[in-house]
Amino acid sequence: MLQIGFLEQDSAFSPHGWDEPAFVDIPENHPVGSFRSIFPLRHGGMSGGTHIQEYHLYYDVVENRNDIPEQRYLLELVSLKCNDAQEAKDEIVLKVNGDQVWGAWDVKSGETFDLSTRTPREINRLATIELWESDAHSRNDLIDRFNLVITDDFHFGEELPNVFSWRSTPTIDAKYTLRYIVRVR
Repeated sequence: MLQIGFLEQDSAFSPHGWDEPAFVDIPENHPVGSFRSIFPLRHGGMSGGTHIQEYHLYYDVVENRNDIPEQRYLLELVSLKCNDAQEAKDEIVLKVNGDQVWGAWDVKSGETFDLSTRTPREINRLATIELWESDAHSRNDLIDRFNLVITDDFHFGEELPNVFSWRSTPTIDAKYTLRYIVRVR
């Protein structure tokens, strides 16, 4: 049996330590295939209260190590629109699974960039897509990130949007729309 444990700590300096763990058990006789487990993780609040957050774990079970699935999907980036720049011009970087795939480019509010000529990225059932604002004179700002989760009922071949948004103050914010397509390899 394989047991996967999940712990969360809101801050490395949190006086409350780790929140209550959650576990997923995968027995030896588990059928082969792709699966999803949904489980709650209880969080302790600063005021002493608790709340429960639902987490989804996506995993594949194989007969042997050589059967581990390769990257089965292609992520095609279609366009990136700047709905509202953080500054007069943002120097934007787009990352997929930690790799820079576009930028850094100066972007102004209202501009749309065609990304369809970029090589599609090979991904598995989960990909992390991040939008950064690169600053030469200070630290870079993570505008937003999203986890693209490919489920069995995913809309393959359809152009889909994701809105990245960031707010520092009521008057300082940024908003971008990424359009993308996921295809089965």
